[in-house]
Amino acid sequence: ACVAGMPPMNAAAVEASITIGDFSSRELSNLAWAFARCSVSKLKLMDSIAEQAITKISGFRPQEVANLAWAFARQAVRNKPLIDSISKKAVLNIAEFKAPDIAGLAWSFAAMGLRDAPLFGAISNQALPMIQEFEATDLASIAWSVAKLGYGNQP
Repeated sequence: ACVAGMPPMNAAAVEASITIGDFSSRELSNLAWAFARCSVSKLKLMDSIAEQAITKISGFRPQEVANLAWAFARQAVRNKPLIDSISKKAVLNIAEFKAPDIAGLAWSFAAMGLRDAPLFGAISNQALPMIQEFEATDLASIAWSVAKLGYGNQP
């Protein structure tokens, strides 16, 4: 179980802040995910993660993109340059995204209240042909996201 004030989390935040320039896309995504999962709010660290992720976004795999988006949504950190980078990366590479990644990405943008027509258009175009690959939780996440952002009434 995660405990916000745990010395390992605090030590990890300090060390990561120092060496974050050396982190790979996977390590950046995992670091952001871990702090969000444990509800440890380190805004300065999240800003550093965002800054590095933007410069390395071309190397992010779909799951890393989705996890990064989820972490920032869970922490309620709206870093516009990062959000824009995530959206552009996802739109360009949506064919590579698996069902859980698509659902997680949709949930993340909806949780932050971010209407992004190009992204949700790409999500729709990719999700419909592969709808049978989605688990019930993935379908529920997409349905919630579409409804929350008001895309559900469009043809």
